[in-house]
Amino acid sequence: MRSGAKLCKLISRPEMATDPRLTTEALRREHSDLVYGIVSEFTLQRTKSELLVELGGQVPFSPVYTVAEIAKDPPFLQRQEHAGRAPSIPAHRVGWRWPACR
Repeated sequence: MRSGAKLCKLISRPEMATDPRLTTEALRREHSDLVYGIVSEFTLQRTKSELLVELGGQVPFSPVYTVAEIAKDPPFLQRQEHAGRAPSIPAHRVGWRWPACR
């Protein structure tokens, strides 16, 4: 658990790094409900911006953006500008989310 041990420390759950149920990838998969539950408990209490500050650059991490957030993202806009086209997201799609998302 290279980055996993770091994540455990960052989410204030260092004991997870040595939990016998989580010492191998196979065991973590077997106990994925436990892992997802603990990580979700941490992430659901924070905004994407807060998570970027707390986790960014320390463990593999990336927020999932809505279409509306992508349309306002400076790096996305720069790539579109560089490619010679303006971003085109139909107005009726901005703010739309998959049903399973909040």
